[in-house]
Order: sequence, then C-alpha cells, then structure tokens
Amino acid sequence: MRTLIAVAFALLVVQLALVVAFHFVDRGSAGRYQPGGPFLEGAAGDIDRVEITGEEGEKLVIARGEGGWQLPEHDKVPADMAKVEALLDRLAGLSSGLVVATSAEAANRFQVADAAFQRHIRLFADGREAANFYIGTSPAFRQVHARRAGEAAIVTVALSTFELATAPEEWLDKELVKIAEENLVGVVYSDFTLTRQNGQWLLEDLAAEETLDNDAVADLTLRIRGLTIQSVLDPQEAGPLFQGPLDLQYTLILADGSRLEYSFVKSGDSYALQVTSREQVFKVHQLPVEGLQRFSRQNLLQPDQAAEGQTDAEEIGPEIDPPAPPAE
Repeated sequence: MRTLIAVAFALLVVQLALVVAFHFVDRGSAGRYQPGGPFLEGAAGDIDRVEITGEEGEKLVIARGEGGWQLPEHDKVPADMAKVEALLDRLAGLSSGLVVATSAEAANRFQVADAAFQRHIRLFADGREAANFYIGTSPAFRQVHARRAGEAAIVTVALSTFELATAPEEWLDKELVKIAEENLVGVVYSDFTLTRQNGQWLLEDLAAEETLDNDAVADLTLRIRGLTIQSVLDPQEAGPLFQGPLDLQYTLILADGSRLEYSFVKSGDSYALQVTSREQVFKVHQLPVEGLQRFSRQNLLQPDQAAEGQTDAEEIGPEIDPPAPPAE
C-alpha cells in the first residue's frame, strides 16, 4: 500500500511539473499580454490613417486630410468624422482577454493568421505604423479573437467585424448635401421662388387673393435640408446619365449669397445627384426625391385657393367644338 501511495504521489508531482512547464512555455510564446491590459499599446494619439483589409482582399483606406477624414481612394470624398473617431476611441480602449492559443494551427482556425483572417487592421501616425493586428472568429456576442502581427498569442477582445466594414459607403459622410436651417434663405424651382426674410418664407409674385401655405413650405424646406446620400457613383457610369433630360432640378440660395444647383436623374431604383459644389456624383434614395418632385407653386398655396386656381384653370381652358351629329 505504501508503494502504491508513493507511486501515485510521484505521478502527481510529475503532472504538476508538466502543468507548470507548459504554463511558462505558453507565457513565453504569448508575449507580454496581461488579461485586462491594453490590447494595442501606443495606438492612441494622433492616428491619421486607417487601413482595413477584408477576408477577400478588399481594402479600405481612411485618412485625415484638409477639413477632416476622407476616403482617399474614392475621390477623397469626406468620411463620417464621428464614426471614424468613435472607432479609434474604441480601438485605443480595447482590453485583451485571456490567451486562448498560441499555435499557427489555432491562428488559422480562429482566422487571425497572416494569410487567413477576417480583418487586418493597420493604424498609422505621421507615417509611422502605430498598430498592426488581425481580427477573426467570434466566440461570443461582441467578442472576437484577435492577434497582434508578429506575435503568436491569440486573445479575445470586445469588438465585432461589423465595426470594421470594408465597404466605402459604410464610412461615407451621408450628410454631405444637407443644409443647416439658418443657412438656407432661398429655394428656386422651375415655377416658383421662395425667399426667407426676417425668419419668414415669402413666395415671389404672390397675388393679393393668395395666401402661402406655411405648413407646405415647412415640409418642402425640411425635405430639402435633410436630404442624405447613399453612396458615390463611378464617374464613368454616372457621366452619361446627365446627358439627357433631368427628372428634377432646383437651386438653393445660401445665407452668404452663394447658389447650389441640385440635379437629379433616375437610375434604376434610385436617383443620381449632382451638386454644383461637389465633384462627385451621388446615389440618392428614390422616395425622398419623389417627395421633392411633387412640389409646385400651386400646392404651396392654401388648399382652398389651390383648388380654386385649378377650377379656374379648367373653366378657362380651350374651347372645344361640339361633336358632329351622327350621319344619317
């Protein structure tokens, strides 16, 4: 019995020694990770370039330029500044979880390998690489496996691939053509002109018996000011669209006296938009444009007056000869 106990004790000591040995081997290959510590050391600060590569090799670049963040590989169109800054804040605050694996086989399995990943992110500051890491599979909600480039350790971080989209329209500033309320002082359609004076909208050539429908004007100006875009169209595809007749065109007069011309052409289930202040051609949802198309001088008047105007127009319409009597 004493021999059996001694053998069992010896086996236990061997097992403990193996556990300790593997623990230190793992710590050595894992690098300097501490659970709860920062995942990206030195990633905070003056980041001025973000590169996100997807699993199919598609690459998105966001860079700081004059006036803010831009998509330099997409005509330098402005990016959504708030969204970019929120991502950088989130990355700078990432904490690493436990090291879950360190082998090359695990890196491939968790999709954080150099040649097999879901996202590869590089951050730069003044031309210097500030961070380089891979994002892979998700073990839980809003958790992903991650690995820093050049290191073996695979950890979990509180992030998702949805926050690292590679499609440019996901980072585009969708409010590029929006107009601030105080900046809009005039709207010119083909058959009417509205101007704002002392905070009140006035309709040009308003007859004495006519009254402006302020609710209709408020509806129109709200739709104009709140127009958003979906994406930027390829210039080669968009150019020919504006060679023919336009579906809608209006001009906005701004507080500084400048004028912006908005031109729309139907393209599939959406509209292409050109604005005189922008080099790009934008894709716009169909419904907002159709809402703007229905406005005319007549429906900016009080409803009863608009109806009377329509009736008068019908009454003064061209005379029509009576039908000839049937042949006998």
